[in-house]
Amino acid sequence: TKKMRERIDQLKDGDTTYKEVLIMPDTPLVKRDRTYFRRRTSNSLILMAVARQGQPIRKRLGDVIFRVGDVLLLQGNIDNLNHNISSLNLVPLAQREVQVGVFSRVSLALLIFGGAIALSMAGILPTTLAFVGAILLYIFTGILPIRELYQQIDWPIIVLLGAMIPVSDALQTTGSTQLIAEFMVSTTENFPSWSVLVIIMVLTMCLSDIINNAATALIMAPISVSIAVSMGVSADPFLMAVAVGASCAFLT
Repeated sequence: TKKMRERIDQLKDGDTTYKEVLIMPDTPLVKRDRTYFRRRTSNSLILMAVARQGQPIRKRLGDVIFRVGDVLLLQGNIDNLNHNISSLNLVPLAQREVQVGVFSRVSLALLIFGGAIALSMAGILPTTLAFVGAILLYIFTGILPIRELYQQIDWPIIVLLGAMIPVSDALQTTGSTQLIAEFMVSTTENFPSWSVLVIIMVLTMCLSDIINNAATALIMAPISVSIAVSMGVSADPFLMAVAVGASCAFLT
């Protein structure tokens, strides 16, 4: 609604903030409603939302009767907040990231994501291009703000992957992967195929404890493929062993 939008805009100003508070048994708000809350706070605070037993209450806030254990999301000036929280015997909860005013766009996000998968499966677009397009649509539709996108990118990992890709290419072009594969095959020539898979998985797990799991996969994938080719078996189980092993960095 228009009033809710105005309150959300106020919340984004520098002079206002929000807090989550818990209603205790000795709080005068017990068995009271929003009208009483406004009167007690002299309309200096705005009740943004109410949660009960971990779930948000969806009905109109004016119809909610407060109970012990309810969590209220309050908005207002920091001084007014602290004063009223103390006078009403409310318990402030630990500050955490709460997204206020971000209305649900789950259906649109799922539609875009499903479209990217469909285009990729149908062969209309390459997988990379389809999902890059989905990300761009997320940005243009406001589902994924650009600022949040940059905050979520783990730049050290990007740099590490960029540095490890040439290492992976060098292992293949210099024949190092073939040498390692031949050594592994000659060492385990009397072993069953499943035991070679276990060895590759364990080696990948140990390596992923030292470097990033994606970088580990870049190094171990060509080696595992070369081993599979030398053994004359399918490379798919070996690549799966690398994928699972790279995700099992138990030391971290």
